[in-house]
Amino acid sequence: MPETPRREFNLPHSGLSGRERGLVVEDAALAWSGRAGPRRCAFDDIARIKMEVELDGDNPFARCDIISRDETRLRVEVTNDANHYDDSLEYRAFLAAFFERLGPERRALIDFIYGPSVLKRTIQIGVSAAFTAAFIGLIIFQLFSSDLWQDNNWLLIPLALLMGSLCAGVLYVSIKNRQTPFEPLAIPEMLLPMLKAKRKA
Repeated sequence: MPETPRREFNLPHSGLSGRERGLVVEDAALAWSGRAGPRRCAFDDIARIKMEVELDGDNPFARCDIISRDETRLRVEVTNDANHYDDSLEYRAFLAAFFERLGPERRALIDFIYGPSVLKRTIQIGVSAAFTAAFIGLIIFQLFSSDLWQDNNWLLIPLALLMGSLCAGVLYVSIKNRQTPFEPLAIPEMLLPMLKAKRKA
């Protein structure tokens, strides 16, 4: 059986040797260059592939963590905005070629998961729970305050109720938003960088 031609992708990646650009998908391995020299990771050595995306915010990103059986991590990450349209296209093409190249036998042995890290999810739950409790406490305090009907203090109750509801909603979403498996050949669109209109130079 002839080897599948290797494909090169000009993508930023990071690992033990720092942050560089350039990945090669070979017939049975990933190859890249780092500050410590050329590196390779055989497909048979991959244990987990984790994906996460932040669509908005101050630092939107799309990333794919490839973790080997010895816990070595290769992170492929692109900035998810209109200034990095070409990187977004390259990232999408890389994932499609990489997951297809793995083949069904190897894919069956790899854990494909997406969602926030355990630390990130724990922080989200803790912060939203604290704010929810704080607004509930403010409502209870206002209800039993002797100044409730003075200087329109009662207006704080619906405001605190609204804010508490929003925080409770974030808490609910954070609790549900755990790491989930996905089918590598049917990557959910939410895991891919959005192809926002390319900005003119």
